[in-house]
Amino acid sequence: MKTEKFYAIEQGCDLHTDYFEYKDSRKNVMDLFKEFAEKHNIEASQFVPGINEIAIVPTESDNEQYGSQMTKARKDGLRFFKKNSKLFKDWVSMITERGFKIHKKPMVGFYFSVLGKHSTRLFDKEGVLYCSISSEQDFKPCKGAREIKGSEFYMAIES
Repeated sequence: MKTEKFYAIEQGCDLHTDYFEYKDSRKNVMDLFKEFAEKHNIEASQFVPGINEIAIVPTESDNEQYGSQMTKARKDGLRFFKKNSKLFKDWVSMITERGFKIHKKPMVGFYFSVLGKHSTRLFDKEGVLYCSISSEQDFKPCKGAREIKGSEFYMAIES
């Protein structure tokens, strides 16, 4: 039987800390990619950053200019810059020089030890972190997760 539970995640909880580190680092990473793209005349607006990787969904112009420096396109159009390419090395250099850490969005299921097929939602509203988990398996909330009513969760979404 599939169940959905709703939570407010309190400060001090690992999930809360990791989420806000991710959110805070996003702006810096976006700004760094914008600088990187301008420097190399990259038109792509979709990208996947990493400490040891950089990928874009290239425009036709990007493909013409840098196609030989990228891997083959995945089904979603994403192409990674090859490790030996000039652009990859420049990206890594820019991150290293600035001491950036690129945080990935936390995967809620790991914090709640959810096994099997499940879906989650995670967002913040006015400093409060909310999450929902829908799973066919039973799970226990992580420390610092306070169960709330679905109506409270949906009111936060609507506002």
